[in-house]
Amino acid sequence: MVEIVETIGSGPLRFFLTFHDGVAIEGEGHETYPARIGGTGRLADGTEVVRVMHEFRDGPRGLCVRLTIQFPASAPEHVFTGHQWHFACEFLNWAEAAHAAAEATAAAWPRDARHVIPAASGLATP
Repeated sequence: MVEIVETIGSGPLRFFLTFHDGVAIEGEGHETYPARIGGTGRLADGTEVVRVMHEFRDGPRGLCVRLTIQFPASAPEHVFTGHQWHFACEFLNWAEAAHAAAEATAAAWPRDARHVIPAASGLATP
């Protein structure tokens, strides 16, 4: 279980997210994403407030990500739209950080590794 405090809608929300298989997420196409992580979020008193499913797969141009979060139908509209903005910021920040880390790692290695990896190792490219 993970304690989550984040902006959902117009203000902060504190809940506890338990990751598990078999999250009851509505919608089609989930089977096309082989890597997924999902869970159920509850308030401190046990009230279910959110269901989460983040799904990943390889795509023709790189990583495909499907982010799903479902709130109770009775939640006010600003909760839905506010969390869309939250997701956009959160995952863009993660993607930018991953890209920067990949560039930094790539810069630390020679451009053409064939010159530093002996062919006898079996790791050299032709």
